[in-house]
Amino acid sequence: MAGGQSPQSEFDQHLIAKRQTDVNFSTSVSVKFDPKNYMQLAGLGLYLDIDNYAFLAISYDEKVGRSITLLKAEKSEFSILTSPIAVKSEAVTLKADVTGITGTFSFIDGNHEVEINPKLDLSFLSGGFTGNFIALDTIDMGQYNRAKATFNSFDYQPK
Repeated sequence: MAGGQSPQSEFDQHLIAKRQTDVNFSTSVSVKFDPKNYMQLAGLGLYLDIDNYAFLAISYDEKVGRSITLLKAEKSEFSILTSPIAVKSEAVTLKADVTGITGTFSFIDGNHEVEINPKLDLSFLSGGFTGNFIALDTIDMGQYNRAKATFNSFDYQPK
């Protein structure tokens, strides 16, 4: 999937989404992505709308290099919830485990699973007209369509 605009853009987003059909679920996807700068991201999102989402993303950090970070928009207020965590494997598995309004995010880099802190209160993802989605998203805010991500083995399991 080629990179489009950010999840907060009203235009040219490049995402594929599945409707969330369960209150309690686990989801994961394997992603191959080689970002060249911080404006290129690809990952797994819990998405209500352009103002409300959580996004576990592979990106690039000047100090760490290729890395994982957890991003959030709540009522249009964007925040970066974690410092970048370096990743080494070509393909990284991104995971979200949701129980009610609590989300736990993690990733698998090689044989090593890393849980992202903090656990996230997802109550801001409730009450939308369309309901929530599980989204695979590629973003390139520097040059439209330049960054490309490959998503494999998407899984969504109610629990």
